[in-house]
Amino acid sequence: LNFPGWLTESYDIVKEFYIKNGMRNFFVDWAIIGLYLLFADFFIRKLELRGNASKLAVVAAVCVVLYGVFYAIFTRTSCHYSLRGTLYYKWFSRVGAKGVVFDVVMICSVYFVFQKLLCKFKYHKLI
Repeated sequence: LNFPGWLTESYDIVKEFYIKNGMRNFFVDWAIIGLYLLFADFFIRKLELRGNASKLAVVAAVCVVLYGVFYAIFTRTSCHYSLRGTLYYKWFSRVGAKGVVFDVVMICSVYFVFQKLLCKFKYHKLI
């Protein structure tokens, strides 16, 4: 379906990230998703949230904030000159704000699936 390419309209960068360098970036991508979810979990626990919608809203908010931080690091800070050759610099400089929508959709989807699996495991007393 190539959702990231369709949403960001940057098919060449998506192809380079997911197809050309897919195996190398697979683990990096999951590590980044894990970090996003760890940050979100920290705030969910800190705020003592119980409702699924409020938890998902926190995940989305964390995605927006972290994307903004990474965007600033890769495009606006003084060290961005040393990052110019990286794929992430290309992503943030060409995709811009469209990337945050992709991050929110992707990370919230992973969070949703994880939560549903967790509920199933608890229901069947597997954990």
